[in-house]
Amino acid sequence: MQSLPSSIEAYLQDAGFSTTELLILKNLLEHDALTTRQIASKTGKSPGVLDQAMKKLIRKKIVKKEWINDNWKYTLISLDAVSTMLHQDTNQKREELLRRHENFESYVASLKVDKTRPDMQHFEGEAGMKQAYMRLLDKGKEMLRYLPVQHTVEEDPLRDFFVEYFRERRTRNIFERVIAHDTPLGRRFASRDPFEYRKTFLISQEECSFSYEKIITGDTIACFNHVEKRACLIDYPEMAGMEKVFFEKIWREKIQAAIAANNGTGEQNIIMPEGIPIKTRLLSGLRGFFLTKRSIGIILGLALFAAGLTYGIQRYTDALNMQRMKEKIISVATTGVLAFDPKDIEALQVEADWKKPEWQRVVSQLKEIRISNADILFAYIFRKSKTDPSKIEFVADSHSINPYANSDADTTNDVDVNSDGKIDSQDYLQWPGQIYTNPPLEALEGYNRPLANKDFYQDNWGKVISGYAPIKDKEGNVIAVMAADMRASDLSKLSSQTFLPLFWFFALFIFLIFIRLTAFNRSLLKECMNFLKNKKLYLLILIISSVSLLVIVFMYFYTLKIVKNDLLSKLKFVSATAAMEFQETDINALHFAKDMKLTEYQKVFNRLNEIRNQDKNIRYVYIMRPTEIKDVWEFVADADSNYNLPFSADYNLDGKIDDTEENVAPGIRYVSPIPQNLNDALRQPVAYDSIFDQWGKFVSGIAPIKNSEGNTIGIIEIDMYTDDLYGKVRSKFIVGIVTLFTLSALLALAILLIRLGEAKLNLKKYK
Repeated sequence: MQSLPSSIEAYLQDAGFSTTELLILKNLLEHDALTTRQIASKTGKSPGVLDQAMKKLIRKKIVKKEWINDNWKYTLISLDAVSTMLHQDTNQKREELLRRHENFESYVASLKVDKTRPDMQHFEGEAGMKQAYMRLLDKGKEMLRYLPVQHTVEEDPLRDFFVEYFRERRTRNIFERVIAHDTPLGRRFASRDPFEYRKTFLISQEECSFSYEKIITGDTIACFNHVEKRACLIDYPEMAGMEKVFFEKIWREKIQAAIAANNGTGEQNIIMPEGIPIKTRLLSGLRGFFLTKRSIGIILGLALFAAGLTYGIQRYTDALNMQRMKEKIISVATTGVLAFDPKDIEALQVEADWKKPEWQRVVSQLKEIRISNADILFAYIFRKSKTDPSKIEFVADSHSINPYANSDADTTNDVDVNSDGKIDSQDYLQWPGQIYTNPPLEALEGYNRPLANKDFYQDNWGKVISGYAPIKDKEGNVIAVMAADMRASDLSKLSSQTFLPLFWFFALFIFLIFIRLTAFNRSLLKECMNFLKNKKLYLLILIISSVSLLVIVFMYFYTLKIVKNDLLSKLKFVSATAAMEFQETDINALHFAKDMKLTEYQKVFNRLNEIRNQDKNIRYVYIMRPTEIKDVWEFVADADSNYNLPFSADYNLDGKIDDTEENVAPGIRYVSPIPQNLNDALRQPVAYDSIFDQWGKFVSGIAPIKNSEGNTIGIIEIDMYTDDLYGKVRSKFIVGIVTLFTLSALLALAILLIRLGEAKLNLKKYK
């Protein structure tokens, strides 16, 4: 065994081991087991002294007594017991030192409490004055200031310092009340109060004269001599208290004077920080924010976020408006095909057929469809080539009444089709049998079903989007396809009517800056580090959830508006196109219920049902005309009413028949709840929202039916229920709202679990 090192021996001696105990430990380390007499001979100590020391070591469980070789000998048990003793001794000494330190601090604190002599600090030079100003920020939460304004802000030698000083004071929420002299410089100083997080009252020099700056905050009075560049801070509670009383007296007098000057409606202002006006808080906060370097990064980030959100809404709007355009042109095409006689289409096969009367009828009908629907650029008919079914040839075009009009050579035309002021390839007119070069891929699909192009396409006549619908003969065979085109530029027009990107960009940008200013007032790093511990987290969650909810609600009403406008526009187009499909002789023959058995009624009845069958959302289609009584109309024909049908039936399958399920016959009078709507429709196609009568609440498209002289002989009205259509919009956004609140609830639960985990950990540490 090794002997005990001297450094360890000294450490044990400091821990409370006696010299005799150390001698015993050293000998037992060297010789494993010894008797008392053997230890006495080696150390020179008497057996009695050794016996007392040995008993202490036995009690400490360091040494034990064993019967070895017919003698009682002592051996070491383990040095772990020594280590434990040393650890306990160290803890006791540390606790003793802490108690002594606490006693010393209590003594020092008692000296400070009992100290009555004022503490005064002096500062010299510009650097010293800056130091004095900064020390005042640690003295209290409000500053009362007497200030003789001697120069403008721009001329102040400490101008740059005061900018930083304001930022620090604003960050610490230290409000400043100032009394200054009523001079031009003083008035200019007071005008900047909302930006400087302060309030200034002006008084005359006769009321209170002061030639140096004095600030009272907490128990401290500070005096600044800007001429000699000296400052003094006096910590004297009694004196500071008296100065505050005098300052408050002047302040109250100025408040009363302001109230009296404004007939009792004056500014009852700012005696405590809680009374700081919103204007001052906002403007000074904005100024403090924009003075920081990090504001550049934050503003840039907010700008990028606002721009991204604006761009997203813009794309969303474009997508909705693209769908609007598709539905419009499909509606025009599907309704327009009903106006053509298949025999006329079959008669137009080659170029020379443009001279036939069938050409005049077909092109005139196409032209009427185009004129009745202002957004339609081109309306035309095409079919598969008989020689090559993979190719498409034109049948007729709405602009091509006479391809060779006003041309001596009969080889060109002079019609400016697209109204761009010049005759070029885009104005080249079509005749029967001409091949359609480079048609869009969806054109041939028009043989199978009504549809529109997926996107805009470019051909010889410009960049457009087309809607297609098949034209069928009496046997149901498709003989041609009608197409209607809209300009690509119409998309931007529609979007500009419903969405102003620049406006929304600035609105979102300003709103996000406001949220940033009201939600945070510490450095970004600290916000991130203390995010889960800060109560402002809940404010942030509330703000984000509220903003998200507002965006969802806005998008709901925004989408609803677009859907409604699209529906109205679509109904106007459909009614305008459908109105051209009825003959004057048929309309004039129908006046009484018995006329329902006439061929003319059956012809009108079938055509009304064909129009309704083009769109499953259409509920009612009917024709009316005005009577001799103002605002009283009479029915001419209705898609649900015929002589072989019951007058009323359970159409909605609700188990009962009410007045909403009554049919009408020619001659039945009708008083419109909004008569102006029908009167407007006598002149031009119109569409209206939320028309309510005995048959329910609808959106309606109404168009005049005119005779060959252009006189209105009746109107056709097409009604759609809005509940199902708007319900689909609502269902989509209800999912968004439920998702939003589910995520908010999960986030709140996660925060709660984290906070509970922290609380349990702290509880364990405490135990």
